[in-house]
Amino acid sequence: MVAIVSIFVAVAHVARSSIPAFPAIPLLQFTLIAVVVGTVLALIGYYLGNFWDAKVFDPLYGPSGRWIGRTTRPLGLFPAGDDLQRVRLSAAAKLNPNEPQGKGVYRAAGELARTNKKKWEQIEQPLILSKFLRTLIWPAGIASLSLLGLNVWYASVGSTNSTSSIAWCVGFGILWLLLFVPYINLRVEHMQRLYEHASR
Repeated sequence: MVAIVSIFVAVAHVARSSIPAFPAIPLLQFTLIAVVVGTVLALIGYYLGNFWDAKVFDPLYGPSGRWIGRTTRPLGLFPAGDDLQRVRLSAAAKLNPNEPQGKGVYRAAGELARTNKKKWEQIEQPLILSKFLRTLIWPAGIASLSLLGLNVWYASVGSTNSTSSIAWCVGFGILWLLLFVPYINLRVEHMQRLYEHASR
């Protein structure tokens, strides 16, 4: 719901300030359009969020991820992977000793943690925040690309209405990039908590 409201507010503000056709629409109709668009974008972000796990997170922090053995923070923004690797292998040694690389240990550790409701709530907190931020990645990217297309159209017809939409296009593009930082950091924190619990 927070994602839907956030996207609705962004859609409403950008449309009113950047697209000449929208201010002419009556407020009630405009609000309904913004609610529908915000809801659709939020659902896209939520249900297609696993794409970022499979294409971004797992190749970096999965059992054989590129950053999993690093002792320094990649780009100075993302977690060093050595702590995650250490607790993952420690959990794997107890939960799934026949799998040397720790594959399948996340599911087993999650099932174990859920048997203690209070502990699971603590472990799950960073995951919930990570998924919320992940939900906003697709809408931010779609908004940036849509406004880029709008600016190209403005340029093709010689319109002078592009100044505000260019600013929003750049803003959403920067937001799209920045969302990956807390999304990945929080997900790594969740996994570390999960594996530390399994190890103990």
